[in-house]
Order: sequence, then C-alpha cells, then structure tokens
Amino acid sequence: MAMLTVYCDDSGNSRVAAVAGYLGTALQWKRFCPEWKRALDKENIQVMHRTNLETWHGEFTEDKGWNPTRRTAFVKRLHPIIKHRTYTGVGTSVLLADFETTMPDWVKTLFGGPYGWCAHECIVAMRVWSDRHRQSDPIEWVFEQGTRGTHEIGLMFEGLCENPAWRQQYRLKPNGWSFKPKSLRPLQSADRVAYELYKHTENRILDKGKRNIRLSALDLFRPHELPYFKYWNTARMSKWLSGWDEKTKASAAMRPKDF
Repeated sequence: MAMLTVYCDDSGNSRVAAVAGYLGTALQWKRFCPEWKRALDKENIQVMHRTNLETWHGEFTEDKGWNPTRRTAFVKRLHPIIKHRTYTGVGTSVLLADFETTMPDWVKTLFGGPYGWCAHECIVAMRVWSDRHRQSDPIEWVFEQGTRGTHEIGLMFEGLCENPAWRQQYRLKPNGWSFKPKSLRPLQSADRVAYELYKHTENRILDKGKRNIRLSALDLFRPHELPYFKYWNTARMSKWLSGWDEKTKASAAMRPKDF
C-alpha cells in the first residue's frame, strides 16, 4: 500500500473536545487538492472554515450573498470529493466536564489534556483499521497548527514515539507528525469532519438528542467508517480506568491500553 497520511483537526467549545480527520494515500490527496480548489474557486473562497460557514463570518458573510440554501449546496459539492478521495474518516470526542472529573492527574499528564486524549484515540482507531486491512507501513499525521489542542497533541506524540514498540504498534515513525496551516487543503476536509463530530456529540450525546441529527452529518459520514469514531463520557472513561492497577499507574513506562 502507498504511503498513508491522516490529516486531522480539532474542534469544540467549553463542553466538548473533538479531534477528527481523514486517511488517504499520497495519490488520493494529490487528486483531492485540485478538485477541492475548483469547488472553492467557484464560490470565490480561499479557505473552507466550517465554523465561519455556520455562523456567517470570514469569507461567508451574508453581505457576500451567503445564506442557508447556498451553504447547503456548497457543502454538498465538497462532500463527494472527501468520500471519493479518502479511505476513511476517524475521530474521537470527549465530554470535557466528564474528563475533568473522571480522569486522574496521571492520565491528564500522559495525554497532555482532552485534545491529546482524543488524538491518541484516533491513532488507536487507525491501528484497528491497519490491522483489518493488513497494512503495516507507518502512517504520517498532519494537524492544523495554532489550534487549542496543538500543545496537547504534540506532547502526546512525543511521549508515544519515545518507545520503539509503541511506534511499531501504532504505525508511527520518529517525527512522523507535523502541524500545518489550514490553507493546506486536506486539512480543510478535516475541519469539516471535526466540526460535525463536535456538533453531533454536543447535540445527540451531551444534550440527549434535543436536536435532530444534522443533515450535513448524515450527508458526510459513510457507514463503513463509523467504527472508527468514538465518544467518551464518564461511564466509558471509568471502564477504561478500571483496566489499570496502582502498580501500572506508577510505572514510568506506562502507556494507555486500547479499549
């Protein structure tokens, strides 16, 4: 299999943290970029930023002719490009209040915080995908730079890559992660899925389904990739913690188990 790269972004607010993105080969991403650019050029947009599109800010202001109908049509032009030019999406979200009250300090230190936790769980999901597809080559990871989760994600990767066994297990390589500007077009696809994951977690999980599933999420997510998305609340984190004993938690070489 050709070299694989996951482009990821983080999204969220004071209630939910999410990290998500897409996996593809170098050839898939090479073909993705001009198709994405043509879709943006048609609307005179430089950078797709889902939050701005949702709230009519930046390049998507109402005085420039943006409205719900135009937004829907634009999103529906972008989604087929993502679906055609990537293997799968991957994503993890966590309820921030649950993370703060459930996770002990040693977990927060290991992962750097909730965004580091989410990024690591994306790596775990990609290991599952790799096993299912008999793929053993290293996977490159690219994240948007300057986001709220940048520092946490960097700490998590540094710790994980210290151990050769962990690098092999998770298909990583030394310095196999980087942070790039959102002008990099594959990161704009990650912006789309990270935003939808964050909103879905807030609307359907945290607020217990007070809002319907977003039509844009229904249009974006593919059935085959749903196993690679996960959310974490108190119950799930408590189950994860029950797999650790005090001796393991005290070990300097400790790293998270997969659940």
